[in-house]
Amino acid sequence: MKTLLSKYADAFRYFKDSFLFMVILYILSLLIGIIIFKDSSYSINPQSVSFLYVFKNNIILALVLIIVGNLSFGIGSSFIVIFNGVFLGNVLISVFNKYGVNPLITGILPHVFPEMIALLMAGSISLETQKFIYNIRHVEIRYIKLRYSLYFFILLTCLLILAALIESRLNIKL
Repeated sequence: MKTLLSKYADAFRYFKDSFLFMVILYILSLLIGIIIFKDSSYSINPQSVSFLYVFKNNIILALVLIIVGNLSFGIGSSFIVIFNGVFLGNVLISVFNKYGVNPLITGILPHVFPEMIALLMAGSISLETQKFIYNIRHVEIRYIKLRYSLYFFILLTCLLILAALIESRLNIKL
C-alpha cells in the first residue's frame, strides 16, 4: 500500500509537463505585465478581508480554471493564467514604483506563492482533456488518471486555505 506522500509524488510526476507549461506561461505573462506597465504606479489601501471571502474567491477561480479549461481543451484556462500573470505583473511594478520593495515583501508576496501554485495546479488539471485529442490522432494511448486530479485538487485546496489565512491575517499590517 502506497503512502500518502508517494501518492502525491505520483500525482506531481503525472502532471509534471502540464504544470511546467502553466508555470512558464505564467512567468512569461508576469514579465509582460511588468514590461507593459513599467511606468505605472498605484496607491494602495490595505483593507482587512475575511478568510472566507478570500478562500471563496480563490476556490471559485480554481474551479473556473478547471471547468473552462476542460471544456476548451486548455485554451480558456491558459488565457485566464495569462490574464492573472499580466495583472500581477502590473500590480507588482505599480506598487514597487510608488512604495518600493517593502509592501511587496510584507503584503503581496507571502500569499502569492501558495495561491499561484494552487491556481497553476488547477490549470494543469484543466489540460487533461487535451489527451482526448491526442488519443484520436495517435496509436499510443495516453490515459487520464482521475485519482491524480483528485490528489492535485485536494493539495491545491490546502494551498488556497494557506494563502487565504496569510492574506486575511498579514495584509492588514502594511
